[in-house]
Amino acid sequence: MSAAKRKHWKASLGKKLLLLPPIAVGVIVLVVLARGRAKPTRVAEHELARPVRVLTLEVGDVVPRAIAYGTVKPSKTWVATAEISGRILELSALLREGEIVPAGHDLIRIDDADQKLEVARLQAEAEGLQVRIDKLDLSKTNYLALLDVDRRSLELAEAEWNRLRGLVENKTISLAEADAQGRQVLAQRAAVVKHENALRLLPSERAQLEAQKKATVAKVNMAQRAEARALIKTPFACRIEKVDVERTQPVRPGQELAVAFDVAVAEIEARIALQQASHLFRPSDREAVVGAMSGRVDWSRFGIEASVRLRLPGRTYEWEGRFARAAPSLSALTRAVGIVIAVDRPFGKAGREGYPPLLKGMFVEVELRGPAHKDKLSVPRAAIHQGRIYTVDAEDRLRIVPVEIEFVQGRDAVLSSSSSVEAGTRIVVTDLIPAIEGMLLAPQAEAAAQ
Repeated sequence: MSAAKRKHWKASLGKKLLLLPPIAVGVIVLVVLARGRAKPTRVAEHELARPVRVLTLEVGDVVPRAIAYGTVKPSKTWVATAEISGRILELSALLREGEIVPAGHDLIRIDDADQKLEVARLQAEAEGLQVRIDKLDLSKTNYLALLDVDRRSLELAEAEWNRLRGLVENKTISLAEADAQGRQVLAQRAAVVKHENALRLLPSERAQLEAQKKATVAKVNMAQRAEARALIKTPFACRIEKVDVERTQPVRPGQELAVAFDVAVAEIEARIALQQASHLFRPSDREAVVGAMSGRVDWSRFGIEASVRLRLPGRTYEWEGRFARAAPSLSALTRAVGIVIAVDRPFGKAGREGYPPLLKGMFVEVELRGPAHKDKLSVPRAAIHQGRIYTVDAEDRLRIVPVEIEFVQGRDAVLSSSSSVEAGTRIVVTDLIPAIEGMLLAPQAEAAAQ
């Protein structure tokens, strides 16, 4: 071994020997500690109680509610349309977009000179026909008088002819004299027949004139109606939405002049789930409600109340509504039923306490409230776990009970009467993981659910 290697080996051995004293001291300390350690004490096993929050169920009345959303629209829209041709003579000062116009207000007047002339012409024609009818009646009187005279003359002529024929037989006069009288009798008979035929024709002529007169009178009435259409009045209190007419402008029948909507009633059509809608009604009324879908019914008898709300930053405005009717069909997309809520006097609150008018096109919230369901138990929806609830028995142990839900409303679920849960039951509202039947609990009471 070389001198360098021997030197390196000696240095390494010296370092290893330096570790021996600390190791020896550590072994001695462990031995001392082991000899002085007390023996472990045995602890008796006991069950740990899981702390949970519970509430006690109480029977109460539950008012079914449903929230829906919809857009405000007027209950009626009126389109002012020209029904006659002519120029615009007058326009009301209220005929401006946004103005509210009372019912029966003179809104637009169209020049009706042509209609007045037509009425005068037709009335004159009807009077002329009446004159002709009166003339026929007078002719009938004259014909009757002439016929009476002709018949008497015929009787006298026939009597004279019979006398002359007797004289001819006695050869007192010649046959030529008797024949002359006979020709006179025939002429008189022709006069009688002529007047009788004239009398027979009079009824048909009179009927024809009466028909012509009736047609003319009908035309007079139509012309007078056209004359009345020259003045366009508002059929109900309305708000002007659109104006498309100017003074002196010529118009034609069917031309749209203005559009307005009713301000007495506003409507909101909102859609809610069919199941939610059914629980708004009393169980005894549901069959009647289904029948009401296909016919006219007084919806107020079902006791549905409604509120319409407009939510704006910092404030919410509310109007009282009423259940007007149900939509005729379900939504093809969501299968939700449409309900129409009516708000009377939607402009009534405008300006008071900062209220805006309930305007066409506003997007609003609708809350529906049905008659109260009596003696019901309701639990928080979070306390239901796949159709079961966790209850606490008298020994503070967990019991898992299946329940049936009648309907869900907001954060609560109303239990069906067939559920085996009674008032006074304590239910767990804490999310237990895991939930083991019979496990010991440490319940802490919360406010009762109503």
